[in-house]
Amino acid sequence: MKRSGSVYVTVVVALLAGYFSYQWWFNPRRAIKRQLGELAATLTVPPASAGNMDRFARVARLRNYFSPDVRISMGEGRPGVASRDALVGALAAWNPPAGGWNVSFVDVQISIDSDTTARAYMTVEISSPDLRTGQPTYDAREVTVGMAEQEGVWVITTAEPVETLQRP
Repeated sequence: MKRSGSVYVTVVVALLAGYFSYQWWFNPRRAIKRQLGELAATLTVPPASAGNMDRFARVARLRNYFSPDVRISMGEGRPGVASRDALVGALAAWNPPAGGWNVSFVDVQISIDSDTTARAYMTVEISSPDLRTGQPTYDAREVTVGMAEQEGVWVITTAEPVETLQRP
């Protein structure tokens, strides 16, 4: 009797370990959130003292987060981005503010459409120090992001701003 009880406990522990491993590592929602968190860290720009080489390395890493045919809309009346190469080129040519900035994706809600496609709804928050006063400034925008799993990695295929309601 004692032997079968130990086997039962071992099987239950193994099943629980397998379940939690799946939830932590292989669950598509977690994988997408992890990928978006790494993207936010890559988009965060430290103060200018970090140097150009770090900035160019960060821009080069952005290729890992976007599909080659990504479509990014900047909103009505603004030009969009039509490819990953155009996005990387534009970011490489852009000079960030001297005080740097911090990018965060908050309130991320993920909707799995199929085994290889998903949508993420989130608020993008950017904070940076005001160069005159040194006080932090904040900007937040609602964004819808389309994602696809390509070669085992979730990448962004579309991104567009969401018009939020304004209080009167």
